Amino acid sequence: MVINPAIDGVLKSTVEIISQGTVVILEPSDADDSTNSESLWSSRVYNHFESQLNAIQTNVRTYCDDPEDLDEYNKWKLDFVLSDMEGEIEKLIGSGGSGKDF
Repeated sequence: MVINPAIDGVLKSTVEIISQGTVVILEPSDADDSTNSESLWSSRVYNHFESQLNAIQTNVRTYCDDPEDLDEYNKWKLDFVLSDMEGEIEKLIGSGGSGKDF
């Protein structure tokens, strides 16, 4: 299978992002004000890849802007088979997927 150079670059970047480790993001919990202040915050560990992926998935430009390299995109599009991607598409727009908002 021949991999498009642009897709190969994305895959390599993804591997680099995954290998960079994790980032802890603190988020307020739903606890009421009378509870211990430590329990008012819960932490969830997101790895760097998840953070980057979320940024890409929730950016409207990802879905609405034309690709930067239109020639490469058109070459990629020739080999793209929608039915082969049904599972991946369902993950993106199914329950909890952010793509459905666009």
